[in-house]
Amino acid sequence: MGLFGKTPEKPPKDLINEWSLKIRKEMRVIDRQIRDIQREEEKVKRSIKDAAKKGQKDVCIILAKEMIQSKKAVNKLYASKAQMNSVLLSMKNQLGEYDLYFYFDHKIFSHNTKLLNVYFILGMFVLEAVLRMAGALQKSTEVMKAMQSLIKVPEIQATMRDLSKEMMKAGIIEEMLEDTLEGMDDEEEMEEAAEAEVDRILFEITAVASSETRFWG
Repeated sequence: MGLFGKTPEKPPKDLINEWSLKIRKEMRVIDRQIRDIQREEEKVKRSIKDAAKKGQKDVCIILAKEMIQSKKAVNKLYASKAQMNSVLLSMKNQLGEYDLYFYFDHKIFSHNTKLLNVYFILGMFVLEAVLRMAGALQKSTEVMKAMQSLIKVPEIQATMRDLSKEMMKAGIIEEMLEDTLEGMDDEEEMEEAAEAEVDRILFEITAVASSETRFWG
């Protein structure tokens, strides 16, 4: 708690370090989710193989749709990781500019050792004000776009929402409007994709031409 009951604002460097830790933690959550989905994919692939051997085309198609949805989910998670890396890089760049400015200003003052104490103290107040301006976080369109996408990812949604609020408060992004509408998959396209997925899996398993892998006419 600071003077007059106000909590002092955290320095930009501290904010960025905190946000980076939170983002890296959520990236590990994404990694675990990807591994879980891929393990389930292997189980489904084995089930498709068994169903194909029994000539159960309908079962194969249903399972193939599951595979397609799983692959889409994994692709979205990988895209989310890329966006999180983009946010980390943008913040690191801002932090780098802040650290560089801090270093050079201290270097300048360190060479003025013959100044009277009063001027030195006054200079330090000026330096503090300059550093505060230099260290102010700048608005980033790149970060804002990435965060708009990340708050739609169910696995990390809560953390990303909280992080977005903190970034808005710090001035790095503006208020965002969530667009939760997702495009619906076309049923006919899904059927075609499912059949193609079945053929692909059977070809992968049997290592023969796709026309020979069909267990049904």
